[in-house]
Amino acid sequence: MGSEEAHITEALLGAAETELSEELRRRRTPEWNMTAAARAALATALDKRRAARHGFKARPNAATWRILKAACKGVKATIATSVYDHLEGYVTELEAIYQDRDMRGLYQHLKRSTGLSGRQAGGQQFVTDENGVLLRNKDAILKRWRRFFNTLLNSKSPTLNPDVVEQVMQRPATRATRHLAAVPDLEEVEAATKGLGNWKAVGPDLLAAELLKVDGDDEPVVLERLRAIFVEVWNGGEMPQEWKDAIIKVLYKKGDRSNCNNYRGISLLSHVGKVLAKTITNRLSAFCEANEILPEEQCGFRPGRSTVCMLFVVRRLQELGRRRRIPLYMCFIDLQKAYDSVDRELLWKVLARAGIPGEMIAVIRKFHVGMRARVRTDDGELSDWFPVTQGLRQGCSMSPLLFNVFFAAPLEIIVTRFSQDEVIVRDLVYLKEEERRGEGLLDRVRRAVWGRLYADDAGVVSKSADGLARMMTIIVEVFREFGLTVSERKTETLVMRVKERQRPPPPPPPVLTIEAAGQRYAQTTEFRYLGGLVNEQGDLTREINHRSKAAWACIKRYATELFDRPGAPFRLKARLLQAEAVEALLYGCMTWSPRRNHYGMLQTTHHRLLLRVIGYRRKRGTYRQLSYAQALKRVGCQSVEATVRQRRLLFAGAVARQPDGRLPKRLMFGELVGGEGPGQGNPEQNWLTCLKDDMKMFEARYGSTTDKPSVFGVPKLVWSEAAKVEGGVPWHAGVLQGAERFMASWHKGKEEASRQRAIKRGDSGPKNSLDTAPINGAGGGREETAREESKREETDRVT
Repeated sequence: MGSEEAHITEALLGAAETELSEELRRRRTPEWNMTAAARAALATALDKRRAARHGFKARPNAATWRILKAACKGVKATIATSVYDHLEGYVTELEAIYQDRDMRGLYQHLKRSTGLSGRQAGGQQFVTDENGVLLRNKDAILKRWRRFFNTLLNSKSPTLNPDVVEQVMQRPATRATRHLAAVPDLEEVEAATKGLGNWKAVGPDLLAAELLKVDGDDEPVVLERLRAIFVEVWNGGEMPQEWKDAIIKVLYKKGDRSNCNNYRGISLLSHVGKVLAKTITNRLSAFCEANEILPEEQCGFRPGRSTVCMLFVVRRLQELGRRRRIPLYMCFIDLQKAYDSVDRELLWKVLARAGIPGEMIAVIRKFHVGMRARVRTDDGELSDWFPVTQGLRQGCSMSPLLFNVFFAAPLEIIVTRFSQDEVIVRDLVYLKEEERRGEGLLDRVRRAVWGRLYADDAGVVSKSADGLARMMTIIVEVFREFGLTVSERKTETLVMRVKERQRPPPPPPPVLTIEAAGQRYAQTTEFRYLGGLVNEQGDLTREINHRSKAAWACIKRYATELFDRPGAPFRLKARLLQAEAVEALLYGCMTWSPRRNHYGMLQTTHHRLLLRVIGYRRKRGTYRQLSYAQALKRVGCQSVEATVRQRRLLFAGAVARQPDGRLPKRLMFGELVGGEGPGQGNPEQNWLTCLKDDMKMFEARYGSTTDKPSVFGVPKLVWSEAAKVEGGVPWHAGVLQGAERFMASWHKGKEEASRQRAIKRGDSGPKNSLDTAPINGAGGGREETAREESKREETDRVT
């Protein structure tokens, strides 16, 4: 069977070598001169410049000098046109990703270099050995990396308890488990093959993913041969060694670059093996979702869930605690090398406990038993092979799902032990919900809002420091039995405090120290969780400042190639601003509860970004302020406030369409048990009050009557029911129409305010200053008026 696989690989590689040109085997990162048209245009322009230069050298006079000067300008213009065409395609692809709401594709797209400056990976990074001595020799560095990964991927935890899996519930076999045991059919293999990404690094067999997709629609020759090999492996045949082997690419995370522990190893695997792994993943994922194998708290690598869901849970939980004046004690847990610490023998037992049939477990084991790896450094050097007996293969599509199933086992034991501790049960966070008949203590603990998980990023919460310490003690002890280690240095606690009523406020409380199972965790006042900044007071100021810096970093990235070029296409600048900078500015904005000053901060940043696109810059000496309303009309986009409100309404509709048991939906409409009431006076602004304000601003009841009530044009009385109609499509369209009404009213108000200020000054200029004010730094009688108008808007925002 190994010879059959080798024959297919050799045939595909041979055909590619014969039929494909070297041009198609470029590196993944695209360049502005990759297209044939761009290269031909550049070659023509260079030939003209070369001929003009020879002509000037032969006859140096004014006429030949003008010809040479025009030829040089032609080369610059050709390069600029090619760069703009390249960015046009980049922005078009980015806009399509946003249209399809493909967040995975979005982040892959943003991480890809645009290829404008041709930056490559750096040279060999110096690292320290086990004794802290800095290594500079290439051979010594390569051997050091081999020793590091050999130790990491072959070391069992001394606290591992192989019998701990007996405490995990055994799920019975069902009809769905029998489907898992069946051999893969051709449709599954085809779907898995199409799911492979293009321009991916090849594995040990050097076979690119694109070569597996050469079949026509009528004759799937390659897919049928692959399926035949998969069936043989599934029925007990030997798996080819190339499918098991991995080339480890070292990726820097953060911290000291000379410390090997600050790097992550990504496995470059065979694409043929990836097809079989993807087939298994698709089946197993559907099985886990249908049979509730994974806990509700787990949102990592699951369909229909994202980082925004967990970020919303944290922010909303903090709001509910402040509303009931309940301080919440949170701990953000960091696991040391979580994927690399999974014990494989224990994993097979956990999979069996989850009800996964032995036939599928046997195929999964074949990917891991007898696995080898070698390290590849930045300069392409490869180390010697070494065996791998521990952990999951980072880079394999099965690994995230296998880790989720494995991680669910200790969580099941942890919840059981929580229910046996009176202090933990008393101080868990519960929601006011309908009582369920016959519900026991364990079921009540499971329904409590005690944890938030995104793969190995975990967090727990309690209403007391003692309760949190007891929870962490159980968590650390159970994780140790499963071979997982909680990092004491990176695990931090955060107290979500309540709003103080007395004036002046009391002095800050002493620093909280949580001790659990011999570990002591530091307290922090803010924590970066899944890309969002969570702080103890729930304030958004520092988060918005961070997002503003991220937006300006996007502008800086394209400054030389686009934004600093006077002749660059204006619409391309505006589209790139919206596709990257504004998205970076507003990441996670649907989970925010901003006050008026926060909208002002966002508007200031957005205003400056718009002015940069229009062409105003202070350092050029031509800077002249346009009002925010004028800048919006010039670029043709909506205000940042309208965008935030629109995304919050769309997110609310998506949460309303979730099943009733989903954690974001329970918290969106929920209330915490215990604590105090909101009290007298104006209540603190929260997410629901912002949502109600959004509906008012967007005229959600536009066209609604007493006889025929509607919300955003959907014939329903309650907005949460309107969001579910026809999969939420009418809700989505209604929100977009509401945003248009909001912007029309907003511009009308700004025009009226500008007209009233002009009347007070006795100005007899044009009534509509938004349409007639000069742009691009042009002078004129309205320049001072526009500057004063912008200052007046800033004053209005502050007051």
